[in-house]
Amino acid sequence: MAPLRKAIRVGDHLAEPANTNIEAGKLAALLEASKRREAELTRQLAEQRLKSAPRGEVADMSLLEIADKYSLGELADEFDVTADIPNAPEIIEGVIPLPGVGLLAGMSGTGKTAIMLDIVAHLVRGDVWNGRRVTGKQGVLWYGYESVNSIKYRWKAIAKEVGSVMHHVPFYPVLSNPSRLDAKSGYAVMFGAVRHHQERCREEHGCELTVLVIDTATASGLVTNDSDQEQWNKAWPLLMEISSSLGITIAVLHHSAKGEEGSIVRGSGVSYDHADFIIGLKAENVEGERGRRYMFLEKHRDEETGYLTDYSMRSVAVGLKASGDTRFAPVVVYSGQPKKVDPFSTVEKSLRLAISRVVYSSGRQPEKNDDDLWIYRASMNMAEAEFKTMVPPKNAGRDLMRAKSKLTERGVLKEDGRSMVYELTSIGEISPPKNQSQDE
Repeated sequence: MAPLRKAIRVGDHLAEPANTNIEAGKLAALLEASKRREAELTRQLAEQRLKSAPRGEVADMSLLEIADKYSLGELADEFDVTADIPNAPEIIEGVIPLPGVGLLAGMSGTGKTAIMLDIVAHLVRGDVWNGRRVTGKQGVLWYGYESVNSIKYRWKAIAKEVGSVMHHVPFYPVLSNPSRLDAKSGYAVMFGAVRHHQERCREEHGCELTVLVIDTATASGLVTNDSDQEQWNKAWPLLMEISSSLGITIAVLHHSAKGEEGSIVRGSGVSYDHADFIIGLKAENVEGERGRRYMFLEKHRDEETGYLTDYSMRSVAVGLKASGDTRFAPVVVYSGQPKKVDPFSTVEKSLRLAISRVVYSSGRQPEKNDDDLWIYRASMNMAEAEFKTMVPPKNAGRDLMRAKSKLTERGVLKEDGRSMVYELTSIGEISPPKNQSQDE
């Protein structure tokens, strides 16, 4: 191969200009133009050599020759500090960007699926979430690999809370054997599914499908070992390509590390480093019992991170099990929101009524406390015996435990184990006839 010809340095010939009347500014511009032209010619020659050279010869080229191909002509962008910077698109203001790939991480029991479903319920309505603006109604595609059977019950619980507006929303759950991402063409199948549902969403709801939820990273086959950096290195760019190509945000639910220190994200640091956002969930345990739960923004590519809100779970009746027992599903209650109180269940009403009957049958009356609430104090043995006359004998023991648990959870029932007395608090007086269930 012929060697590169020595480059002609035009600048050398212009160092002593013949015409001394040329203005300094014009001379400087001419010199700069000549240097750029020389660099461009050199780059073109190097590129031609790279294209025509056998594969083995490229390794023998000098670093300068190869660098010319890539670096010359790549000039710094001009930046006007007085110009306004356009706002970055978002799904939820300050929390979830668009497009992007991120994680919602928490240990088992923190309510990852419940929290994500609650977020989705706000997105599909375009409703404010936890005091933060949602940028219009968003379509959501949900790939469910975990808690599949509970999704419909949880969604029904949310619908009961919100009302009829949830009856026709752009929510598309894929729950029946969704293609695993570690299967052949798994990502291609997901890409096609998103594109298909984007078209459906526009036709059926007149809005864009902008969110894909994957529940969870390991169950979906995104990674089979979340500590394997190589698996994350392969998977994350594919998610980023789907996100950028289709203009969507992908939220991956992920089991978090058990330790209190360090990142909320379990496994390889790749998932943390590449994520555009990370929402963390934590629950404090006190003497083996689940205590305070809170949510925080651990990472965001553009926004400040930190605490978001405390939250709790409340059970909502959504139907009956095959056994005939009531089926419950959790809904999320954020701190600062008015807590909606469920009506008393049948067994709760029965225990309240049994306690009041024992009080009245003993010739005593309920008393009012300093908060103007009625207090009923009754013998445990007598109240439980009365309760068992009011429910089917087969389920009496189980129903009693459920009633006690629910009333205690509401904060209206206390057990004095030493005196063997129930103390029941009521907003109104419970004074029904002997054989009639009446409630406040």
